[in-house]
Formats: sequence, structure tokens, C-alpha cells
Amino acid sequence: MKWTPIATSFHVILNNILQTRNLTLLKPWLYYIKLLMTALSKLTTNFSHITVYHAVKLNLITQYPEGRVLIWWNFASCTSSLNILNDGNVFGQNGERTLFIIDSKSGKSIRQHSFYPNEEDIILPAACQFQVTDSFDAGHGLHLIHLKEIRSTQKHVIVSPEKHKFKMIDPSQPSSISSSFQNIANAHSSSRLIVRKTIEQSSISFTMPKHIRQLLKRADPKVKKCIESLYTNPTLVTLELAWNEIGDDEAKAIAYSIQQNKMITTLDLQHNLIGPKGAQHLAKVLQENMTLTTINLENNRIGDQGAEYFANALRLNKRLASLNLRTNQIRSQGIQHLSMALEQNQTLTKLNLRSNQIDNLGASYLANALRKNQTLTVLSLASNRITAKGAQHFANALQINNTLTTLDLQSNEIGPIGGQYLANALQANKMLTILNLKNNQIGIEAKRRITESMQHNFALHIII
Repeated sequence: MKWTPIATSFHVILNNILQTRNLTLLKPWLYYIKLLMTALSKLTTNFSHITVYHAVKLNLITQYPEGRVLIWWNFASCTSSLNILNDGNVFGQNGERTLFIIDSKSGKSIRQHSFYPNEEDIILPAACQFQVTDSFDAGHGLHLIHLKEIRSTQKHVIVSPEKHKFKMIDPSQPSSISSSFQNIANAHSSSRLIVRKTIEQSSISFTMPKHIRQLLKRADPKVKKCIESLYTNPTLVTLELAWNEIGDDEAKAIAYSIQQNKMITTLDLQHNLIGPKGAQHLAKVLQENMTLTTINLENNRIGDQGAEYFANALRLNKRLASLNLRTNQIRSQGIQHLSMALEQNQTLTKLNLRSNQIDNLGASYLANALRKNQTLTVLSLASNRITAKGAQHFANALQINNTLTTLDLQSNEIGPIGGQYLANALQANKMLTILNLKNNQIGIEAKRRITESMQHNFALHIII
């Protein structure tokens, strides 16, 4: 909490003393610090790194030249959201202002322990070390500084939470001060950014960072303009960049920009040239992004490695509902990773894997996932290499799964025996509403038996 005058507030005095790095001045504060560190070290985080924002109503750009390495000795109160940039008492839209965009590894959310639970408060502990990756003038008095937290190359004199004495500790280690001190964020000095209004109300725009402009040097002007809109339009929710020859560099720029925007819900990158490296950057966004619900990467080149990157993201992501990986040269190895992720993921409802290189082994992986997954409703596997054996795997899974409503197996090699397996499964399954078996040469008898299964499930629509 804070009181008037602000200069006498607990957090202001403590931060001022920390900035002096004077052990004599800090000594009377040791018991308070130990109490806070003991309590706050119990808090856990669910992210490995996070982008946070910290603002001051001053022009500090000359103090942060690109490449500089520095230490913030005080505790910095930040926010993980750009929902409020319009409050004149906090940041405003006029006058000299500096907004720090920080890639933090040791920041911790105190939302559940704060007097301001709706403000997405994040605390950066004392003695964190940063490198300035970019700084520039965005116009209208707004200055942007990008900081990246780096591991300190030296130990700093600070207070140990375990003992009532000063000790040399490394703030980048979990057991040190960087894993503590977050409740202090309940108090906000006049130099802290606390966001209170919705992003739709904010008219502040940002300039594309230098390193992103560098990645887009050879990109089509239309692509550059679309990516720039992620900075200039805070209400943008859909980004469509299909058929633009976008490669890995552009994908990296898009991924970084989406991290800054935090409003995009739909990303359409179909029919481009994105390979495994570009997929890695896009998948990394999913590990922390809480807004993206739809990604379309149809007809790219992500391969098994790219599929693995997305599988790792799906294990952590709690938001994505639709993923289109059609025509991406994915084989059984990539399918294995995706299937393992599906066993854990609880949000994805639509997965398109049409026109890849999925064989019976890949089908067995997916079938095993369907036995455990309880959220996927639409699965497209058309135009792959699945035969009767693969159909048997899916038939066994369908007798257990009670959530899948659409299964597209068009243009595979299922044949009459595979058709019989599926017909048997449809006797028990009552959830499936669409089964596409067109162009599979399943034969007259299998067609008859599959058609009869519709008598047990009146909602079932079969395409043969």
C-alpha cells in the first residue's frame, strides 16, 4: 500500500536505499526483507519468461543506448498487459514518457496477492540485470526502450533470505532474491506503470522495433504493412498473410510482433514458405499467448521438426482451439509428438492434418491420443497413406472416444477390410456425426454395413 506523502511510503524508502547499495543504510531493514522474502519465495509462476511493461513520465532514452548492460537495483512494478495507456495520471498521451518493454525471466505475477487484482501486476526483483536491445523515439513524446533480462556475470551484494546478514548472491538464481519480493508491487510509486483502461480505449501506437525492421528488409511491402499494423492498431484481432512467400525471417518478425500486440485471435499464414525454424518462433508464442484461438499454416514446409515445436506448445497452451497443418510434409515422427500433446491438451477442438505423409504408424499414434483426449471434435486426415490397419486403430479408438464428431479419412487406402473395422466401431459409437470415407474403395459389403450403422445413430452423416 502507499500513503501520503508518497516519499514516506515503505516501498519508496526501501527502493531508494537499495539503489544506494549502502549496507549500513540497509541494515535496519533486514528483518522486513527476511519476512518478505520468506513469504514471497513460496509463490510459484507458470511461465519461464514473460513480456512486461514499465513506464515513467520522463524521457530516459539517452540513458539507455542500444547494447548497454545495466542492473536495476530496486524492485520494479510492471504489468503484463497493455490495457491502460490512456490514464493521464499514470501515463497519458502527452508530454515526455518512456515505456520499457521488458523480456523478463525472473518477473513474477502477484495478481492473486495484490490490492489491485485486475491490473496484471508483475514484480521484477531487485538486482536484475538487463541488456538494451533497442531504443527509439516513437513520436508525440513517447520513447520506447526494449530490455532483455540476462544472467548476471557477477554476484551482487544484497540480502540473503535465509540469514539476517548480508551475503553475496546471484539474483538470476531461483534461490536468490530474483525468486522473491513480489508483494511490494502492491505499492506503486509515481514512476510505475499501472494499466487501468481497456486497450480498445487506448490510442497510443508503437513504431516497429529496429531488429524487426531488419528481418523484414526483403519482405513484400504489403507484408511489412500488415506486420506494422500489429504495432499501430491495438484493436487488431485477425492477421491474414496468406500467399505472400513468407519465410522463416518474416515468421520470426510476426511471432515477436504478436507477443507485443496481445490482442490477435486469428493468424492466417497459409500457402507460404515457412519451414521448421519459422514454426519454432510461432510455436514459442503459443507457449505464453492467451489470445490466439486459430492458426492456419496450411501448405507450408514445417515438417516433423516444426510439428514437434507445435506439439511442445500445445502442452502448455490453454487457449488455441483450431490448428491447420494441412500439406506440411509431416510424417509419423511429427505425428507422434502431436499425438502425445493431444493426450494432455484440453482446449484444441479442430486439427487439420490433411495431405501430409501419415501412414499406419502415425494413425496408431493419433488413435491412442483419441482414447485419452476429451476435447478434440474435428480431425481431418484426408489424402494421407492410411490403410486397413490404420482404420483398425481408429475403429478401436472410436469405441472409447466420446467427443470426436467429425473424422475425415477421404482419399486414403482403407479398402474393404478397413471399412468393416469402422462399421463395427459405429455400432458402439454414438457421438460421431460426420464420417468421410470417399475414395477409399471400401467395397459394396462395407458400404452396406456402414450405412446400416446410421440406424443406431440418427445424427450420423456418412460420405462414401
